[in-house]
Amino acid sequence: MELPESPAGIPPWPGVESFIRNLDRALASPRERATELVLVVEELPGQAAAQLLGGLREHCTSDGRVLAPRVLLSIGADDDLVGLVDECADSLSTLPSGAGRLRLRQYELLRQVASTTNLPTAPTHRSRQLRRQLYESRSREELNGEFAERLPDRLSWLGGALGLVVWTWRRWVGEWMFARRTNRLMTGRRSWFARWSEAQSGNPCADFFAVAHQLAPGGKLSDRTGAALLHALLHDLDRSVRGALWSPWRARRTRYLILAKAGGDGEDVLRNLIADYRQATGALGSRATLLFARVTPARCAELGVTEHASLDAVPGPAARNRDAQAVAVTAPTETLPAGVFRREKMPPRAVLGVPAGLTLRVAALLCVLGLLGTGGVLAVESARNPCPDGQFLATGRELCVGISDGRTLFKGMAEEFEAEFERIAENNETAQERTHTRTVAHVASYTGAHVGSKFVQQSALDELRGIALAQEHLNKESARWDGVALKIVLVNAGPRFESGAEVAQRLNSLVKQDKEVVAVVGLGQSREGTYTTMTALDESGVAMVGTTATAQQMQEYPHYFQVAPDNRRQAEVAVAFTEGHLMATAPDEDRNAVEETVVIAFDDEDDYSADLAKQFRAAYGKEVQNVPYTAQYPTDRHDEAQLQDPSKVTEAICGRTSPQRNTVLFWAGRAGDLVTVMDGFGSTENCGTVTVLGGDAIASAPIEESALRDGDAIHYLTPAVPGAPGNTSRAEVFRDAYNAAWEEGYAGAALGWDAMAVVEAAVRSVVGAGAEFDHSHVRQALHSGNTDVVGVTGVLEPGSSEPSARPVFVMETVSGVPTIVGACGPDADRDWRWDGSDCPDL
Repeated sequence: MELPESPAGIPPWPGVESFIRNLDRALASPRERATELVLVVEELPGQAAAQLLGGLREHCTSDGRVLAPRVLLSIGADDDLVGLVDECADSLSTLPSGAGRLRLRQYELLRQVASTTNLPTAPTHRSRQLRRQLYESRSREELNGEFAERLPDRLSWLGGALGLVVWTWRRWVGEWMFARRTNRLMTGRRSWFARWSEAQSGNPCADFFAVAHQLAPGGKLSDRTGAALLHALLHDLDRSVRGALWSPWRARRTRYLILAKAGGDGEDVLRNLIADYRQATGALGSRATLLFARVTPARCAELGVTEHASLDAVPGPAARNRDAQAVAVTAPTETLPAGVFRREKMPPRAVLGVPAGLTLRVAALLCVLGLLGTGGVLAVESARNPCPDGQFLATGRELCVGISDGRTLFKGMAEEFEAEFERIAENNETAQERTHTRTVAHVASYTGAHVGSKFVQQSALDELRGIALAQEHLNKESARWDGVALKIVLVNAGPRFESGAEVAQRLNSLVKQDKEVVAVVGLGQSREGTYTTMTALDESGVAMVGTTATAQQMQEYPHYFQVAPDNRRQAEVAVAFTEGHLMATAPDEDRNAVEETVVIAFDDEDDYSADLAKQFRAAYGKEVQNVPYTAQYPTDRHDEAQLQDPSKVTEAICGRTSPQRNTVLFWAGRAGDLVTVMDGFGSTENCGTVTVLGGDAIASAPIEESALRDGDAIHYLTPAVPGAPGNTSRAEVFRDAYNAAWEEGYAGAALGWDAMAVVEAAVRSVVGAGAEFDHSHVRQALHSGNTDVVGVTGVLEPGSSEPSARPVFVMETVSGVPTIVGACGPDADRDWRWDGSDCPDL
């Protein structure tokens, strides 16, 4: 069974052309009345309504740009209203180009309330403690944490007395002023929160904090937190589309489109969401959103939506009666023509008019003159770039990218990195005391599309730990003979390396100005952004030593060297292991006596995934079953693409299983995709057992052994295993140092160490060139390959950009413990070769 294609676009329902015209008009006119809720009625497990919702989402997007803010909610039984509202706020914050920045003041305040913990039991104490925690959180955001702690030092130029006055003002008066501003925002004239809280408790709301603490975890109204967040979000969205004299960019803002669907288990959650949405829009008089939801006929009746219309009549003008804002449309049951309805994308809103643009320019000129006259130049510069020296704001994001020496953090970076930055800064200070020093730049994605400690760029963190350990160890070794000490600068290329090209230009300038910068390590993602970063770095001629990236495209750059076994090497080992029949499974049969089927699942739009699948097919040389899929980024705030319809991939894989065949699934995709697909194996009819083998990318897949069916198994490839027989002496040193501090991420850290070891060996070999040697000498030394380097993952060959002569281990997790089941490589124990078959030639 071939993987069925899901045509992208709006299905050709009767009346679809008029429907799209009505939709575009409603989205483009957010202040005009329109039907706010459209229920698409369909019996499960029909797919027509789901295809319509997916087509509407695509209709509001063009070439990766948002034409109208939209979110598609796929609701399950475990979802709650708080999480769904969070997802809406996250996705709807991405506005069309030129529409300004969305501010969700009331929603963000209530979201902080909902996440506040450790409040006392007494209501009076809970209210006071909540106010204090919210104020301290706001102060940290405004003063950037470290600034707040060191404020007296930074104000020393004003004099100790004035600095003390300012500090006391913020510490004692600031909380009172914050409470007053918050109360004015949330309980002022015509406040929805005051009316809502009175309806919940029966008491008038005079103080926001006296009610808000009940919404925090453990409060009396904690079960209504989701409803309060929904009210706040709709209120903020409604305000965002109102005209404002000093906000002419709002002319480009549209309505916000919310699309929701649920499986059978999530129908109750969807029904509650719709009910709360109708209640909130009615109470607020909100016009800024349109909600399309797929429901069953029974749910439609439960929601009390009795008005039905044809598709070409929605979304039409709404009556003033607030109860008339919902309408139902029945999905067609007859067979429709193949394909999709093709139409131009939603037209973008008009650009700023001349009067608005002229007003802005005149106002800006007057402001600049006023600031210059009062000495406000520094304030302007600070507002323009709130990042520390050497860093700048990533385009369209509230995070800093650029260069750091470890003493300054990157805004938006997870707190897990802080300990390693401190270690790097200390190592740099120690190295600075030495006679000779050189600098290595670590280029990585330190900040993700999501901001906060919950969203850690784990691969970057793993390799940074190895790099920091290597710097400390190698500098201690070189100190014995007064050799060259290595310093490290940390270079943040932003989420998915999207700011890499701009950051690389700044690094190039540093390389040309400072002879001490001799090499780059890192570049640990096989992405388009990584390639543009490497293209920019090539202009300076600096050598690049890659860590965890394995795609063959990385080796096309002339000054690039790699320590990880590339996709070709991993594919060859995977093929050798597959042909050995050690992992293939077939119920009640001798695995060597039955036919074997090899299935390859890969994301054909992901460079790493498509290349690994290509290399496996080339090495296997026999017929394979291909299951291509495409993962997409739900919003630009997601770090990894996500499968839009994982059930189709699951069905395609299960259709190739049989009791008469060994089924080997070579998973060439990312870990998150595998977890989603395997979750569906147990619920898919006639799905046989599957043995999965994949690259190192799936080592972190959070799949519990208890979740595997009888006969299923998962194997993955990795270049380093703690304590593996045949490890080098350097591996023993690294293992002891790493295991003393951490438990996970061993392979990524080992590759980070090896990248530093390669650079250090090249630096050591050119010391004879004199004190003036620079990055060109180090690059030449790496190209010459005169010295092999004993690394953690084996013997490294600096002269070869293709790292083949290294062991690759095949792992399986048994009772929670990663276990070696096979290996290939010159440092691997020969007894591990399976069934007497040979490993691929090096």
